[in-house]
Amino acid sequence: MKKYYMGIDGGNSKTQIVIIDEALNVICDITGKPSSIELMDLTTSVNIINETYHLNNLGLPITGVFAGIAGVIASDYEQEYERLFRKLPFIKDNASIVIKSDRYTSLLSKDATLEGIALILGTSSSCFGFHNEVGFRVGGYPYQEGDAGSAYDLGNQALKYYARVLDKRIPESNFSNEIANVLEINNITDLDNYFNHFNRVSVAKLAPIVTKFAPINQYAYHILATAADEVKMMVEAVYKTIGFDETSLVFSGGLIQAETMYRQLVFQNIKKVNSNIQIHTPLYSPAQGAAIFAQKNLK
Repeated sequence: MKKYYMGIDGGNSKTQIVIIDEALNVICDITGKPSSIELMDLTTSVNIINETYHLNNLGLPITGVFAGIAGVIASDYEQEYERLFRKLPFIKDNASIVIKSDRYTSLLSKDATLEGIALILGTSSSCFGFHNEVGFRVGGYPYQEGDAGSAYDLGNQALKYYARVLDKRIPESNFSNEIANVLEINNITDLDNYFNHFNRVSVAKLAPIVTKFAPINQYAYHILATAADEVKMMVEAVYKTIGFDETSLVFSGGLIQAETMYRQLVFQNIKKVNSNIQIHTPLYSPAQGAAIFAQKNLK
């Protein structure tokens, strides 16, 4: 009987499932609702995986699974999620199942191996390394910690800059004027109210304004340079803690994928950690990388 392998990337914005056969042919690539356990309980998350799988109507029995689910932060989460997952009707009785954080699937997007560093710079930020069966994470806390280097961080620093413009500590500029236009705020009272009610996603949407004005505005440039220094610290902490001699790094997230000055500063800082670090764009989607890993390692 033919064997099928499943890779799952369960995040805060969507769930992606890729199923491949023994020859690594992609049988289906399905996208469904978010399944992060940061947003829901484990049972609901597993039910969403089940719903997403059944969108293809293929009814394929699965031999091996590698799932990266946002919010899986401890071994007891992994064990309970696997227990629930084994109850799904498409999972064979003797199936090999690995449940990890979505940081693992981010790393698997590089080349479908668990070796190297994954740097995620989108709305949030984190850095994860894996080497010699040891994994280590830097960042990835709730956004209240600051989420250094992320789009949220850039947007939050832009808000702090704009507060200083409004109360005359800093002169206004084209940079501050664009922030005012986007927020539709031009007085201290309204900005007070915004600070009391904002959410991470809305603040992160200010990041493109920072990257746009950084080449011509000293305050915007300072925000980018400071964030890039924070990213260097993240990568360096992973690099030294894991004990790499040299390695490769895969990057993902809308903030770092855009061709901006920020991307240039981040890449320059990564090379300052060690000039031998090879920087890669993802070769696969996280879910496909996970499926290939399952086929090669979960027999």
